[in-house]
Amino acid sequence: MLEVNFGSAVRVLRTAGRHLVQRGRGVVINVATGVALNGTPGFSVYAAAKAAMISLTRTLAVEWAAAGVRVNALAPGLIATGLTSGVHDDPDLSARLVNAVPAGRWGTPADITGAALYLACDASAFVNGACLPIDGALTAATAGTAFRDLLGLGPAPASTSELPPITRGGCY
Repeated sequence: MLEVNFGSAVRVLRTAGRHLVQRGRGVVINVATGVALNGTPGFSVYAAAKAAMISLTRTLAVEWAAAGVRVNALAPGLIATGLTSGVHDDPDLSARLVNAVPAGRWGTPADITGAALYLACDASAFVNGACLPIDGALTAATAGTAFRDLLGLGPAPASTSELPPITRGGCY
């Protein structure tokens, strides 16, 4: 698992990076995963390998920035592909997973493509060392969900019309 998801990328980056640095420009887009950004039971070795990829991305961004090489990573969440069809095609399991995604849907390969195009083009010329979650706000909501559970508030309201008025604290 570590070799496939991290070791092989290290060898490719070692070779490609040498050429990009000598050339004085280039873009590297690594692929991590959303499970590397939070503790996800059952994914420990995979998450560790992809977390190492995120760390490598940030470190190479610092090392290669002066040479004009940008290094970023994508961290996909629930993306409907052939590899996830066993989960995506199970209506009950798929519904439970999508229920946790604030965007309320599975991502598509086009969602990944759009993010990769952005990181590859000049529109992101000053973006370096970033790890971009592509997960319909799942990563952003994960800590909030756990905090709501700790406070005994239950699941987040489905719409803002269900939100109670702020009566204590806050910045309003």
